[in-house]
Amino acid sequence: MGLEENMYNLRCENQRLKNELSAKSKSRSDLEKLFRSLGKEKEAMAAELSRKTSQLQGAEEVLEDLRQQNQRLATKLVSVEKEREVSQGKIMVQEEFKKMVHELRSLKKRAKELEEENNLLKDHVQVRERERENRVSVNPE
Repeated sequence: MGLEENMYNLRCENQRLKNELSAKSKSRSDLEKLFRSLGKEKEAMAAELSRKTSQLQGAEEVLEDLRQQNQRLATKLVSVEKEREVSQGKIMVQEEFKKMVHELRSLKKRAKELEEENNLLKDHVQVRERERENRVSVNPE
């Protein structure tokens, strides 16, 4: 092999190495871009995950507040139901009392009527007795 041939081979080898270096450089550049892009995407995903976590915590707090409010309302409902039952009982007692008062008034009215009737009968009996006494004294037998 001659010097020219060695030189040619060296130039070919040099060109091949340059091409390989250029290809590897481009690949490295592409990989760096890809990794930068992935890093940015990872940061965006981490930020989104953080935001979603914060939202979830807020939702859990709201849910807990709603549970507590629901418990308070359930307790209040039981209390109101008891009050309603007591109120219903009072209403029934009041109605019964009104009926009894009405019956008492009716009985008093009836007693007064009977007393008046009794007095009339007494007066009538007294009149009859006087008439009989008068007849007896007028007609002594």
